Amino acid sequence: MFCKALIKRSNICWGDIYKWISYNRKKTDILNIEPLLPPAITINNKYSIQNHENGKLLPIISNQKMNAFFRKFETFAQ
Repeated sequence: MFCKALIKRSNICWGDIYKWISYNRKKTDILNIEPLLPPAITINNKYSIQNHENGKLLPIISNQKMNAFFRKFETFAQ
């Protein structure tokens, strides 16, 4: 589960100008640092108030809910 490891608020590094996301890769345990682009920063600001108390960066949808969305999309696609 790659995204669940990155969704913690503690992985965001605040620089002078840019924001970065840093994490250790699972297999090699090498530190990886990626810059956050402006669209990602806007999404971060949108969800920062809602998910501040649980420490997560973005809301995580359960598999059950995601499958329900897929079923709806499937009916629209036909």
